[in-house]
Amino acid sequence: MASLEDIAAELAEDTLALMEQTGEDRIHFEVAKVLGASSQTLEEAFLTQVRVRLAGDKARAFLQEKASGLNVTLNTARVEAPSPHAPQANVPKPAPQSGQVDHAVKVASIQAITGRPPAKPKGNE
Repeated sequence: MASLEDIAAELAEDTLALMEQTGEDRIHFEVAKVLGASSQTLEEAFLTQVRVRLAGDKARAFLQEKASGLNVTLNTARVEAPSPHAPQANVPKPAPQSGQVDHAVKVASIQAITGRPPAKPKGNE
């Protein structure tokens, strides 16, 4: 099953391709309106995906223009972000045994509740 981000990204790619083919630069607002009627969450994710791609394209065009003015060649290959479903290089640490508390979770919980880090334990100094 596709995630919210996957669906939003696919819709953004399809919409931007249609915008490029037709020359209509406001189609994404129409798609967002359709999405917003049934899912505001998907609408926002879609608009974010569109904005990110449009901003990236503008930045890429700026860099190309800047490089051509300096007689420099840019590597135009896009770097793909790793898939959130791809296996990670870091192996997760094992879950604490029953009755044990993960220290990082404990610290984060105390900080979330009190708004400050927990006091350091006093030991024999």
